[in-house]
This record gives sequence, C-alpha cells and structure tokens, in this order.
Amino acid sequence: KRGSVTSERTLSLFQAMSWRPRSRPLLSANEKIAAAAATTALAATRFTLNKLNASPFALLCSHLRTAGATKLALLVGAAGVVFSVYRRKMYGLCVRGRVCLVSGASSGVGAQTAIELARQGAGAVVITGRDQRRLSEVAERVAAAGEAVVATHMCELSDPAAVDKLVVDLANSAIGMPSIVIQAAGAGRWRSLPEISAQEALGCLDAPLVSSILLSRALLPHLAEMPESAFVLINSPVSRGTVLGATAYCAARWGLRGLCEALRADCSGTNIRVIEVVLNEITDSSYFTGDPDGRARIPIVKHLLGPALTSQAAAAGVISPICSGNAVHAAPMLLGLNLAITPFLWSLYTYLSVRTSCVRFGA
Repeated sequence: KRGSVTSERTLSLFQAMSWRPRSRPLLSANEKIAAAAATTALAATRFTLNKLNASPFALLCSHLRTAGATKLALLVGAAGVVFSVYRRKMYGLCVRGRVCLVSGASSGVGAQTAIELARQGAGAVVITGRDQRRLSEVAERVAAAGEAVVATHMCELSDPAAVDKLVVDLANSAIGMPSIVIQAAGAGRWRSLPEISAQEALGCLDAPLVSSILLSRALLPHLAEMPESAFVLINSPVSRGTVLGATAYCAARWGLRGLCEALRADCSGTNIRVIEVVLNEITDSSYFTGDPDGRARIPIVKHLLGPALTSQAAAAGVISPICSGNAVHAAPMLLGLNLAITPFLWSLYTYLSVRTSCVRFGA
C-alpha cells in the first residue's frame, strides 16, 4: 500500500511537470506529433509505475539514462552542425558573381541548372549543346532569371577538336574562363548489347563519359590557375548498381563514377573541387521521349531510391554541393541514404533489380 501511495505521488508529480496537450479545434501536423508523443510518454510512465510498482529511485535512474542519451544525441548533432559549417567554409564555393559553364544545357537538368545559377546571382553563364535553336531559347530564359551575362556555344563535346576550339573561344571572349564547370550532357538508349547497334553503343559512351573526359582535360590547366574552382559531374543511380537491358548505359555511368574518383585524386591538395551529383529519375525530362520501352525497363525496385525529381528540384540538388562543399551529393534525400550504406544495400538493390526487371537476356 505504501508503495502504491508513493507511486501515485510520483505519477502526480510527473503529470504536473509534463506538458499535456489541450483539446483544440485545429492542430498542425507538428502539434499532432507532439501531442501523440506526450500522450505515449504519459501512458508508458503510468504502465511503469502501476505494473512494475517502480520506486522513485528507479524512476530517477531511468530519467538519468534518458538524459544521458539525449545529451549524446545533442552532442552528435552539434558535431554534425560544426562539421557542416567547417566544410562549407573550407570547401564551399559561392556561385554569386562567378563565371559558370553548363554542358548539355539545351534541355532538361542542364537547362534548368543554368537558369538556377542566374537566379542565385552568377556573374556569367555559358551554356553548350548540340542544338543552337534550343540553346537560344534557354539563353533567353537564363537572361530573364537574373542579371547574368549569357553566352551560347554549339559544340560536340565528344569531338576533341571541337572541345579545344571551345576552350580557345572562351579564353578569347570578354566573359573569360569559367571557374565552375557543370557537366550535364548525357545520352544513350536503355538496351542490351544484342539489341543496340555499334554506333548507339558508342553514343552511350560519348555522353557523358567521353565528353566529360575531354572537357575536363581541356579546362583543367585553366581551373588550376584560379584561386577556387570546381568540376561538377552529374551521374545516375545505376553508377552504384545496375539494371537489366541497359548494358552500355550502365557501363558509361560506372565509368563516369570512376572518372570522378580518379579526377578527385588527381586534384587533391589543389584548389579544384571535384563534385559528383547523383540524381534520381527526372519526371519532366525528355530523355525517354520516343523510347517508351527504355522507360519500361526501369525496375520496380526504383521506389527504394525515393521519389522522382522535377528538373527544378534536380537543379537545386546540383548547385547545393557547390555551396556546401560535399564531394558526393545525392537527391532526393532517400537516395543519399542509400549511398551512405552502399556496401550492403546496393548489392541487395542489384539483386532485386535483376529479379524485378521485365527484360531477360535472350528473351
């Protein structure tokens, strides 16, 4: 009986010290979560006191353990914030006032990235592509988005002579050489090797792999002379796993991942940052336009990687690591979580991708 009285007193004290949600006609989502958490904590305490007849000393020890875990979580969170601030200060680049070059900017993520750079105050935006008419249309949108000077260059980046000419033209232009180079060019059909022609297979390698190698090679000496500069290469989730029926495409994306790692190693200790951005499927992209069979080959397991992105959200994901200093960035956040636990999850993803694909070799 005495223990029961003590328990009731302790419970009353806990109730008096605890926040209890009041009935309100309208509750926001956060308030509903807080109310549910408070109610659950109160019910758990009542269960502990009544069923276990815990003494005040045992309850105090429980609170101390909880406080210790809370302090540890706060310390870890504070350390993460400090590290993020340090990384941004040491490795982050502000795009305001800088000359930026975006390849593959005639449509999709490249075009939207150029527009977003202008919105964030870039001093000049140079866009390249293979369609001059579409480049001119994108240039008008970039100019309307901010005060950046806009220049267009029609260029086949898989042609070494064309890339060298582009660099000479940039060096002789009034805008000057870019300090931030975003390589968004990409192409290729999702086909297995027996289904694809030799020319189409080479096209998968030309953009993004060959074009990124040639452009990085040509601009590397110029970026090394600048106080701060960055290469940004946009990649696909298949650079960590694979899918059936897209052999040359997967090979090109794995090769682009290797280029990022090798180029980052070459530039270590220099003023050049090498950033890899991994983007999930783009909802408003024209990549699969005219190729519905290619889109159908995306495995069902893609939902493990998070929701698809709009071009505008993807552009924000491209620019974000430039400012924050991340070497590898993924969008959306769930895809980043997948990358963080790569050793196990991507092996599982590859297995599920193969098992859930609608394509079979020789079928």
